[in-house]
Amino acid sequence: MGDVWPQLVLVAVLVAYCIAPFSGLFRSILASTGRMWWQLAHSVIWGVALLVAFGALSARGALGLALSYLVAYAVVVLTQGISVWGALG
Repeated sequence: MGDVWPQLVLVAVLVAYCIAPFSGLFRSILASTGRMWWQLAHSVIWGVALLVAFGALSARGALGLALSYLVAYAVVVLTQGISVWGALG
């Protein structure tokens, strides 16, 4: 576990401070434009992406779980961004 710790911290920081805030911003924009049902779809996409990513990365242990969250948030932020683009465009 000791040799993986710096990588775990890096991945956690990427998720917490770089990707997740965009998800909150996009959720707010979608809610304000009356697209709450899209939020349900994005939650399902996030959950499926997390499960698939963890299935593929589970052999890496805690780092695999952290990377799975990174992948899931990246996928959901991408899909939310596309939805916001459509809502505002």
